Amino acid sequence: MTFVNELIRNEDVQKYDIVRLLHDTGTPQVITDESDGDMQWTVDRERGMFLLKFYRDRDSGHTYWFFVIEGKKHSVILERTHPVDGKTHCQWDLISIQEKESKFSKDEVVSYLKEALTTYGHSGCSYPTPEEYQIDFTF
Repeated sequence: MTFVNELIRNEDVQKYDIVRLLHDTGTPQVITDESDGDMQWTVDRERGMFLLKFYRDRDSGHTYWFFVIEGKKHSVILERTHPVDGKTHCQWDLISIQEKESKFSKDEVVSYLKEALTTYGHSGCSYPTPEEYQIDFTF
């Protein structure tokens, strides 16, 4: 299986303890154990990985994410820019990545992250990413 964009189902909120994960951020998230389809993620169930955006700082343009691999949480800060135009091209810049006790090397984590972001595209499942859309990375 590969990464897919989808709305988080109620059973996944409970299975992956999304409420606690978001509560630990201190950001105002409106999600409960009964929040079926209220948030989206990019998930690869077969490999036990998901990418979840939980905050966007409008002043800095930074977006804050959790990238979970086999139950291990990686905190990621990214910035998405549109060096050519926002309709057919975007560029992801890695501001920081923090992991605790990961059994994966940083290079492996970054490779999986790029894979997840490529699937995420422009806006996850909020807006379909056109086939001709180009995604670049500065990392």
